[in-house]
Amino acid sequence: MEEGGAFCRVFLPLAWAGHVGLGLALGIFGPTQPYLAQNVGVSVDTINFIWTGRSLGFMVTSVVTAMVFKQYCRQTWQKMVFLAAAEAVTGVFVLLTPWTTSFPSLLAVVTVFGMSLGMFDTADNSLMVHMFGPVKSRPFTQSVHAFVGVGFLLGSALVQPFLPESNSGSASVCPSANSTLEAVVGAVGEVGEVATMAGLPAITWPFVAIALWNFLTAAGKVALGCSGLQMPSYYGETEGEEEKQGGSGVRELLAWGPLLVLVYFYYVFSCGLEGFFQSNTYTYALCGPLAMAPAEANLLNALYHAAFLIGRFSGIFLSRLVSPTRIIVGSISGCIVAILILTTLAAHHTEALYVGVVLMGFAISFQFASGISWTANLFNVTGHASFIFFLGGFTGFLSFPPMAGAIIVSAIGGFFYLALATILLQVPDT
Repeated sequence: MEEGGAFCRVFLPLAWAGHVGLGLALGIFGPTQPYLAQNVGVSVDTINFIWTGRSLGFMVTSVVTAMVFKQYCRQTWQKMVFLAAAEAVTGVFVLLTPWTTSFPSLLAVVTVFGMSLGMFDTADNSLMVHMFGPVKSRPFTQSVHAFVGVGFLLGSALVQPFLPESNSGSASVCPSANSTLEAVVGAVGEVGEVATMAGLPAITWPFVAIALWNFLTAAGKVALGCSGLQMPSYYGETEGEEEKQGGSGVRELLAWGPLLVLVYFYYVFSCGLEGFFQSNTYTYALCGPLAMAPAEANLLNALYHAAFLIGRFSGIFLSRLVSPTRIIVGSISGCIVAILILTTLAAHHTEALYVGVVLMGFAISFQFASGISWTANLFNVTGHASFIFFLGGFTGFLSFPPMAGAIIVSAIGGFFYLALATILLQVPDT
C-alpha cells in the first residue's frame, strides 16, 4: 500500500502533464487551421475534415485499446511504456503537421496522430478508476480532464505571437472576402512573409514546442516504469476479483447494451458541441459578422478555453460534494442559457459573443469526466467497455466541425443554431 502511494505521487503529476500535452495537441488546430488550409491549398470549410480524420483514428485505437490494454499490459512497466509510446507517436506526428504541403498527406498525418491520442486517453482514463475505484477516482478523473483544459489555454497563448497581424485584403483567409479557392491559396505567400522565424513559417514553431512537450512526458513515464514502483489496483489482481467487479468480454458488452447505447449518444452530442466550439470559434470570430482581427479572434478562443479550464478545475472539488447526475444536469442547463445568448445576440453585439462563448466553455467543461464517473457507478469502466466514452465522443468530434465549417462558408448566420440543435438532442440522453 505504501509503495502504491509512492507510485501515485509520481504518476499523477505525469498524468496531468500528459493531459496538458493532449490538450495542446488537440487545441492547436482551432486557431491554426485557417493557415494550415492555406499551406495545403484548401478552403476553410474543407480543412475541417482534419478533425474527422483525427477522430476516426482516435475511435479505432480507443476500441482496440479497451480490448487489449487491460489484458496484455498487466505489469506496471508495461502500462507506462504503453502510455509513453502513445505520447511519443503523438509528438512525432504533431511535429510533421505544419510541414505537410498537400491535403491528403495532412489528413493522413492527423489521422495517425489521432490514433496515438486514442491509445493514450483511453488507457490513462481507465487507469484512474483502476487505481482508485469508481467513487474515489471522481476528483482524479476530473483533474486529468482539467489539465486538458490547461493545454487548450496554453495552446491559445502559445500560438498568439505567431499569428498574422491582420485578416484583410489579400491576407484574408475568409470565404466572404475571397470568393474563389485561388484567392484563398494566393494569400499563403503574403502571410508567410509577414510572420517568419529562423527562416521558417512562424506557425511551425507552436507545433515544435508541443511535440517537445509530448516527448518529455513520454520520457517521464518510461522512467517511472523502470523505477520498480508498483501501481495500486482497486479491483485486485486475480481473475476472480475482476469477474466479481464486472466480468469481461463479449458477454459483459451484451449485458450492458442498452446502457452503452445511451452513453454513446450522450458523448456524441456532448463532444460534438465541444468540438464545434474548439474547432471554429476562432474562424467564426475572424470571418463572422463581427469580422474580428486575428488577435481579437484568438482572444475569444483563449477566453473559451480559460472558462473551460476553470470549469474543469471546479469539477475536481464539485465532484466530492455533488453527484455526477446533478453536475451533468447543471452543465446542460448552462449550455442552454449560453446558446440562447449566442443565437439571439452574438451576431450583432461583441459583448454577447464574449459572454455566450465564455459561459459555453464553462458549462460544457463538466460533461466528459462526469459522464465517466456516472457510468463507473454502474459497471466496470476499466475493461472492455472503456472505449464507449471515446467512441461516442469522437463520433461527435468527427462530424460537427465539418458541419460548422460548411455553415461558415454557406450561411454563417445559422452558425450557432447547429449548437442549439445539438444541446436539445442531448437532453433526452441525460
